[in-house]
Amino acid sequence: MRDVREGRITVGRAMEEVRGLPFEDLGFAKVDTHRGLRRGFPEVVYCPGKTDAQISSILERMAADSSVALATRATPETYRAVARTLKENPVAYHDAARMIYDLTGFAMVSCCDPIMGVWVEYPPRRVKGE
Repeated sequence: MRDVREGRITVGRAMEEVRGLPFEDLGFAKVDTHRGLRRGFPEVVYCPGKTDAQISSILERMAADSSVALATRATPETYRAVARTLKENPVAYHDAARMIYDLTGFAMVSCCDPIMGVWVEYPPRRVKGE
């Protein structure tokens, strides 16, 4: 509303921006942009069934709202594609847990994959060939 008051955007544009709250429809996925507020941790991207471009778009959108973005069941190839796309948001990959995570704002990473039983630690291990 401050942007409307200060003339940076129109009332119509402001209405468009808040219409989808708390979700943003990317066409191929609806990103829950308020999950972090409700649950204390933002939405997690489940990679199987999504293209590298879709995963990159979702993570980019999530990183815009939060310092945390996490994608599970990712391949090293998907990680490399996401890292190339998200140059403004450095990401890392944990090969045993198959997770991609955004490093922006992380002081300590401690995530557990309940199926793999693996902890992700900081600093991350890098994938060979990066």
